[in-house]
Amino acid sequence: SSDTLHPRDIDAFWLQRELNKYYADAEASRSKSEEVQEILKSANDERELENKLMLLLGHDKFSFIRLLRKNRNMVLYCTLLATAQSSKEKKEIEAKMEADPDLAQILHALNETDKGDLI
Repeated sequence: SSDTLHPRDIDAFWLQRELNKYYADAEASRSKSEEVQEILKSANDERELENKLMLLLGHDKFSFIRLLRKNRNMVLYCTLLATAQSSKEKKEIEAKMEADPDLAQILHALNETDKGDLI
């Protein structure tokens, strides 16, 4: 379904590209993507996450908000990895992911070879 993402789909600009579908202004997309990332990072639970995203993006973006809610950690951590400024920062993010079973799955999916993708 359209709610399914793969970690390798998400690069440094995935959020911005998705938001470009809704906002004509590239600067608006860029600043919204930073705000979305901050909400993904800081929301205490799914309800708060959804409420903050609704306030930021509006009810007309509900399907995108649902996608973000369902794939919160994947979007957040793949974006963090893709935007890491140094190999040290990247290693710290990877170490944090390895320590959490849900995040470790995302990391392993990112690092697995492409052999299964050609079927």
